[in-house]
Amino acid sequence: RSSDLPTPPTMIGVPISLNEKMQVPWGRVMVPGIEGFLQTGMKDQPTPRFVIDGKVKQKNREAVVAIAEKTEELLNTRSIYRGQAIKVSFAWERDGRNFDPTEHCPKYIPLTGVSEDDLIFGSEVSNALKIGLFAPIEYAAACRKYKVPLKCGVLLYGPYGVGKSLTATVAALKRVKNSFTFIYLESVLDLKKGLQLAAQYAPAIVFAEDIDRVIEGGRSLSMDSVLNILDGCDTKGGEIITVFTTNHVENINPALLRMDRLDTLV
Repeated sequence: RSSDLPTPPTMIGVPISLNEKMQVPWGRVMVPGIEGFLQTGMKDQPTPRFVIDGKVKQKNREAVVAIAEKTEELLNTRSIYRGQAIKVSFAWERDGRNFDPTEHCPKYIPLTGVSEDDLIFGSEVSNALKIGLFAPIEYAAACRKYKVPLKCGVLLYGPYGVGKSLTATVAALKRVKNSFTFIYLESVLDLKKGLQLAAQYAPAIVFAEDIDRVIEGGRSLSMDSVLNILDGCDTKGGEIITVFTTNHVENINPALLRMDRLDTLV
């Protein structure tokens, strides 16, 4: 009974689609038959994830373990984010704020009105996109069968208004066929966290604009961290397609442009 708690849990509305919300408890709760409390929360270290913790009697350990295992099963089979197109920001963490589930949770991306027919490119660009970006999404099963890696990187570069963001949106549309999760990062500064999140929802596409904001000029700790992830240290064997854009390819450090880090430059 939440009324028995010093600080009752808050009922919050969590979006489960573009137009639906579900009311869920956030904070401490008491479970019938279990002495003590459980509480829901969010942790960002070492990777962003939903957590259940609490304090209960040792005799209730088995029941709590069962709750945790059931929760993990539901996250794996009925996740509200897996296979969806979502927008994510970790600005709250960068700003030193606590996670607010109503303000900081992922947002669903509306894709109505977007069509692949809106992409108008020459044959060279079209072929590069089909081979380097769209084919791994559309033919994921065949890639797995013939051992073609589904961990790859794509850089879309060019001046403003040439269709870079629209191309990524079309990739989000194509995700449906093979249940990819599409993660749009509101800031490229969240790239590391975004890739860690994608590893939990793979197969996934991570889209980050203006990559030159992080990787430019001389080598830095920030750049080395990003290169580490792209080299597979943190996402080794994962089915993650990273799509970057830049208006200033000339500012990007050549270390990122190596073919073993970015497979396709368009």
